Amino acid sequence: MKKFVQMYGKYFFVLPTILAIIEWYGIIFGEKRSDWFSAIMFTVLAYYFYGMSIGYLTQNKKPSL
Repeated sequence: MKKFVQMYGKYFFVLPTILAIIEWYGIIFGEKRSDWFSAIMFTVLAYYFYGMSIGYLTQNKKPSL
């Protein structure tokens, strides 16, 4: 399982991106099942996971003096 996550974890941002697009579509075109919180949450998660996949956001940064 760990090898699977290491191999395909960098593509995990695709799922929140698809869900964010669906939510924003619902907000823009006035469907009843969309809300602002979900749209913003999925957009932030997609950005976060994309940043992690390209190495822009890392957890082990040490401040330089």
